[in-house]
Order: sequence, then C-alpha cells, then structure tokens
Amino acid sequence: MNLKAIFPCAFTVGNLVSGFLAIGAAVRGDLISSAAFICLGAILDFLDGSLARVLKGATRFGREFDSFADFVTFGVAPMAMLYSFLLDSIGFWSWLLSGMFLVAGAFRLIRQNLEYERNKYNGYVGLPITSSGIVLAGFVLISFEFSGVMALPGMLTGLLLGLIVLMISTINFPRFRVFKRNYPLWLKFLLSISFALPLIIKPKIMIFAMIMLYIGMTLVSEMVRLSISKRAHQKSTYNK
Repeated sequence: MNLKAIFPCAFTVGNLVSGFLAIGAAVRGDLISSAAFICLGAILDFLDGSLARVLKGATRFGREFDSFADFVTFGVAPMAMLYSFLLDSIGFWSWLLSGMFLVAGAFRLIRQNLEYERNKYNGYVGLPITSSGIVLAGFVLISFEFSGVMALPGMLTGLLLGLIVLMISTINFPRFRVFKRNYPLWLKFLLSISFALPLIIKPKIMIFAMIMLYIGMTLVSEMVRLSISKRAHQKSTYNK
C-alpha cells in the first residue's frame, strides 16, 4: 500500500464526512450549518489534492475516492439543502432541476477521471462540481445574511440552470491557484494574506463572490478567445 496516499485520503474522508453532516443539517432544516459544512468540505477537498501533489501520493484509488466524496458533498448535499425551498417555490420542477444537477455533476466527475487516464488533464473541461457546490452554499449564506431567510427563488432557479449548463460544457476552466511555484517567498506570503484576509473578514460574502468572479472571468476569457478565433478564420477565408 502507498503510505503517501494515506494522508491525502484522510482529508478526502473529512470531505465525505462534511458532505454527510451537510445532508444531516439540511434534513433538520438548518440550512446555514448545511452550507457551512459544504464550504468546509471544499477546504478539505483543496487540501487533499494539494497534499497528494506535494507528497506525490496520487493514486487511481485516491482519484475515485475523491470523486465519490465530491459527488456527495457538492452534488447530493446542495440538493438536499435546497430541495424543500425549491419544492415550495417551483413545485414539480424541483424534481427535474435537482435530478439534472445530480446527473450533470456525475457526468462532470466521470469526464474528469477519464481525462486523467488519457493524460489530457491540463485544467478543467466544464465547471468543476466543487465550484458549483460552493456557489449554492454561498447563495444560501448570503441569502440569510441579508434577508434572514431563503429568498429569490427565481434567481436560484436561474443559477442552478446556469451551473448545470457550465458543468456539462466544454469550456476550459483554469486551475485556481493563488501563486505559482517559482514566485519568491515574500510574494507568496503577500498573496496568501491578500487572499485569506477577505475570507476571514467577510467569509459568507467573499466565498460566493470569489467563485462567481472565477466563473465570470473564465466566461469572458472564453468569449474573447472565440471572437479572436472567429476573426482569424474570417481573415484567412478572405485571403483565399
């Protein structure tokens, strides 16, 4: 057994347990705790991947285990958290929307694992299910922060549809990294502080805002790339 793989798997176990606790809190009707456990799962998911790369302890078992934990924490848990609210808001369509989100999340995770096996994993093809789960948890936290209750069912429905489309899309989402390995130590320190400070001061708002900014910047970059590609194609066609 690869002993180096044990440490990353310990964080994966924590991610899975966080998902279970999020589902339990959702069943009790405690949506704030449910959202908080999903965010905790995201932190543990980030740590298990980082630790696996540092220790060079990545294994196929670890990837499959991580995918299973991600599906529970960022797929099943958010739907358990939001299902009652959606049922009261859009009725029967909540079944369809929840099912579509789970299928899209499973599809996204399977495609990601296949990309690993084909050595084509340079980023993310489609929005990671982790990001989708954090967006939904952030929406819940912000809703309670400003309204005291779950609100804006129309916005939530649109947000869910958007996340479903982005997960099954072929848009290239870059890996989220605060700094690169070749950065000097002082710059790494400053970037870490600037990244962590807003999360410490206003975690409920900043978690949602940072992921939405990541999604927005990626979509803008993709539109620019497509525009440049289209112009280049038109120019080459004209020259012929």
